[in-house]
Amino acid sequence: MPIACGVSVAVAGCGDESKSVRSASRELNIQETSRAPRPRGKAPESRIASGPEYAFYVDGSQSMAGYVGCRVKPTEYDEILDRIAVDFGVTTMTRFGSVAGSRDLLRSSAIDASVHCPAFYNRAQNPDAELFRLFLEDSTSRTNLYLTDGVQSDLSATQSPSVNALREWLRRGHPLAVLAFRSRFSGRGWSEARKAWAGEWRVNDRPFYVYVFARTDAALDRTLSRLSSDLSGRALTIRFGDTAARCSASPASLPHEASDLSPPWLLLGVSTTAKLVRQPSPVLQISCALRAESPLSGLRFDADSVKYGRWTGRTFAYPSDAPAGTSFNGDSTVASKGGFRSYVSARLADDQTTRFGYFALQLVPGRIDVLPGVVALSTNSDIDRSTARQTYRFSWVVEQLLRTQIERTLPRLTYFFTVTYR
Repeated sequence: MPIACGVSVAVAGCGDESKSVRSASRELNIQETSRAPRPRGKAPESRIASGPEYAFYVDGSQSMAGYVGCRVKPTEYDEILDRIAVDFGVTTMTRFGSVAGSRDLLRSSAIDASVHCPAFYNRAQNPDAELFRLFLEDSTSRTNLYLTDGVQSDLSATQSPSVNALREWLRRGHPLAVLAFRSRFSGRGWSEARKAWAGEWRVNDRPFYVYVFARTDAALDRTLSRLSSDLSGRALTIRFGDTAARCSASPASLPHEASDLSPPWLLLGVSTTAKLVRQPSPVLQISCALRAESPLSGLRFDADSVKYGRWTGRTFAYPSDAPAGTSFNGDSTVASKGGFRSYVSARLADDQTTRFGYFALQLVPGRIDVLPGVVALSTNSDIDRSTARQTYRFSWVVEQLLRTQIERTLPRLTYFFTVTYR
């Protein structure tokens, strides 16, 4: 057991040892920080050919037929479809989907009365993943708009391929927006869970969506700015991309003897260490600033790696196992103006073998919380008309895209602190 400096001596005592501990801690900070992966940030812009600024695609599957009023009594869907055409100056659209036994997925046509009648929506399959891959391979600089109910309405399609294609879009550094609307609906409803029609559904506010695939944040900003006040006022705008959330870490408000903020490091005194031994308390605060359109409402962090060093009197024996009973957990998330704060709490176990202990944490994103407005659009079961006001697993899709966004821009956080046991 190392020789103690005396139980009545504060951490600043034994001056040479205290200085050595600080110096050795900072050396380990630098060593560990150099190993940590960096956020990938924005992807380099590729040279892409010019062309029409916007292309408009409409999901032509049969589950969409209930949205239209066929000009007898226009629905909100009818109005919004026409408004999109006006706002973006498009006169043609591409119907997406295929009939049984055919792989003819795309059919271009004028935006006319036919798109407002059920007969237009006669496609049995809408493999969205294939459409999204076409967008990924698009060599032009245009922005693609896709109008859909968000339902994989065929026997073979599942959500995973489509979600994977959307995640790849984000991984390549392209932003994505989803505009959520509601409309009167009267028609057959398709159950993704049962892979079958689920009877006649009649509701006044069934969700539908416009996916906006833009190459850059500037292009997405320009696209959203073109929405008329009538259209933007009806939409819940959900935005993903490198600029949708920014997070930074700093030490929590703990009494400490010394600190450095870059990277975050604290030297905790005897009384503070004793408090962390008695009960878990926050040691790290992560502050996240969000764009107004971000669907993220909270994010907790998990300790992916915990390294520990015991002070030997001259240096740290590092890395070694932390004392049994030591743990680090994502704690409460608190809303703040323009974002939220998340905390990581520590529960320490006393180390009787040393006077100082050094901790190096690598933290990764854990549980993700999405906005209540997004959750309200979603259902985990769509087997009957009682869930016609919601979209099957929509909040799960949003959560997967948020995780991709967060992993791309914030792969992990590093945090270091040194404790004084006695």
